[in-house]
Amino acid sequence: MPATKEDLSLILQMEQTLRPGKAAKAFCWSSEVEGENAGPKFWEKHALDSEERLYVNEYSTYFEQFSVAWERGLIDEELLLDWVPAELAWQRLGPILTATRDLLGHQDLWSGFEALAARQAALG
Repeated sequence: MPATKEDLSLILQMEQTLRPGKAAKAFCWSSEVEGENAGPKFWEKHALDSEERLYVNEYSTYFEQFSVAWERGLIDEELLLDWVPAELAWQRLGPILTATRDLLGHQDLWSGFEALAARQAALG
């Protein structure tokens, strides 16, 4: 079934509510989250209560919230996958988020974001 105006309306409403701030987005696309700075090394440099951790959480939550609507069939998949760059964002933040899961002992954290990114990758 093709996307509807309601699907687009929901995406736009979610965008207005969930869009990460400029500082969070800039940080998540900086060299602070790639290469040697990714994964467990991120946590060696940044405390759990640091501003940097909050930036990563803010940006990741954006994708996680979209994944909730997607996983429950509340939003058109094709439109959503055209809208959000989940795969690209997971490539950047995935190593940090999986290290966070291990650090906190909660393997379900950001599982929706990861699933959305995997779906986007699978569909190319």
